[in-house]
Amino acid sequence: MRRDYIETPELNLIGSHQIRRTAVSGTTLSVDKYDYLIECDTSDAVCSIDLRTPTLRNNQQLVIKDVGSNAGSNSIIILTEGGATSSIDGEAGNKHGGSIATSIDTNHGYISLYSDGTQFWTTGKAGTF
Repeated sequence: MRRDYIETPELNLIGSHQIRRTAVSGTTLSVDKYDYLIECDTSDAVCSIDLRTPTLRNNQQLVIKDVGSNAGSNSIIILTEGGATSSIDGEAGNKHGGSIATSIDTNHGYISLYSDGTQFWTTGKAGTF
C-alpha cells in the first residue's frame, strides 16, 4: 500500500510522535521551547507558569492543565514578559495587570496556547479565566 503525503518544511510525520510532558507543583516553571504539556499539581499550592518570550516558541503549541484538581483554591498563574510583544490574544496583562496575563481558576481547567513568534493566542480552554 502506498501512502502519499505533502512534504512541508516545518513538519513531516509518518507514524507516531512523542510530546514532552512537564510536571510542576508549588513553584514557578519557565517554559522552554521543548515543553508541550504542562501538568500543574494544585493540590497543595499555587503554580506559576512563565511563558517567557513568544519568539522562543514560534509556531508551537502549549497546553497547561490542572491535574491537582484544586485550581479553584490554588490558581495556576500564567505569566508573560508583559507589553504588546508578549501578550495572550493581543492583551498584555489582561487579567491581573503587570506580567500576569491570565490564570486558571477552575478545578480540572486547562488552556491551550499557540505562539506565532510575536504573541500567544488561545486555541482552546475549559474553566474560568
